[in-house]
Amino acid sequence: MRGRTAIAGYADAFVTDPRHYKTPLELAVEVSKGALRDAGLRTSNIDGLLTARAPMGDTRFQWNNILAQELRLAPKYSTEVTIHGGGPVSFVRHAAMAVMSGIVERVLCVATDSFPAPVRSARAHNIFWEADHWFDYPYGAYVPALYGLVAQRYVYEYGVKAEQAARLAVEERKWALRHPMAAMKDKGPITVEDVLESPLIATPFHLLDCAYFGRPFGAAGAFVVTSSEEARKLKGKPVYVLGTGELSVHDNITLRMHPSESRPPELWQTITTSGGKEAAREAFKWASLRPKDVDIAEISDQFTYIGMLNLEDCGFCGKGEAGKFLEEGGADYGGRLAVNTHGGFLSFGQPGIAGDMNPLMIEAIRQLRGEALGKQVKDARFALVQGHGGVMACHSVAILGNEMGRAV
Repeated sequence: MRGRTAIAGYADAFVTDPRHYKTPLELAVEVSKGALRDAGLRTSNIDGLLTARAPMGDTRFQWNNILAQELRLAPKYSTEVTIHGGGPVSFVRHAAMAVMSGIVERVLCVATDSFPAPVRSARAHNIFWEADHWFDYPYGAYVPALYGLVAQRYVYEYGVKAEQAARLAVEERKWALRHPMAAMKDKGPITVEDVLESPLIATPFHLLDCAYFGRPFGAAGAFVVTSSEEARKLKGKPVYVLGTGELSVHDNITLRMHPSESRPPELWQTITTSGGKEAAREAFKWASLRPKDVDIAEISDQFTYIGMLNLEDCGFCGKGEAGKFLEEGGADYGGRLAVNTHGGFLSFGQPGIAGDMNPLMIEAIRQLRGEALGKQVKDARFALVQGHGGVMACHSVAILGNEMGRAV
């Protein structure tokens, strides 16, 4: 796969003021047209379409077909990638395979979400997509509590300290203060003490250990994948697909500990090693790179402790060593490895199910093209994007590179 396909154009859009609300479909059409303009393409040039699962703000079935209809697009390859929130990162993998197979030439990938305040409030407390309906749901479990099970076990197994987890929130806030679309851009810096003294939400999570869900109030992103040869002829700067990986291990965390004959065996009967480890291993193998080669890591971090687990599983530090990694400045703002250059879900916010597209995928593309809305990482060559959805259920990793990285 390394370097044979590329992202030829992209666009993003946000709703930062609820008074200027746009529906998920309006946002999706806007970014689809924007990505085509960026690449110098027309709708007639697109023969593949990938979308995420139906947005929380518009839960109609066959949402992929609804968008195609609105764009007046007739794709030869069209599907929704519905591995929870990991789908937008997996777009790269599916699109690259489709292009390399010769089935299609150009694939438009789109994720979107937005919802007015009453719907946002109801959805934020609804665990319909996250909980086991026979066990978790009747007892009133909610998302922070379910992720808290993972974090509590992580603390027990590796002696992780709350002060160490808080470091991730502190450093990501620094990035968010420079990003015009971040939910916390005007809230000022925070300290470790601020995190530890914020209200307890679900042990071990304090308020500032948690993602700011529903902010921005809406977001959408789109990009076009085609062959590298064609991408270099088009209008936009190519961002090359160097490697991808994907693994889904469960749907509900309640069933995570059940035994399985599926490989790899070390993933079973544990909740502190995720499918992201195998996804990252595969992505690095295809890219012929190592974690130390990566300049930018856009990591899924719905909670601080979960961000730590994902840093470990992506290979940036050993198992149980993320606390030490953070204490030693491994993810410091302005350090060698730029972690969540948008501020992460913790300070940028998590805009519905488009979260892994906006800001993770689009932020990586912007950074590698030198077009960051916030602080630009200087001389970046390689970016790793790690998305996950469910409660540590579905994992996807993409490793991208620009012209400087392609030549390595």
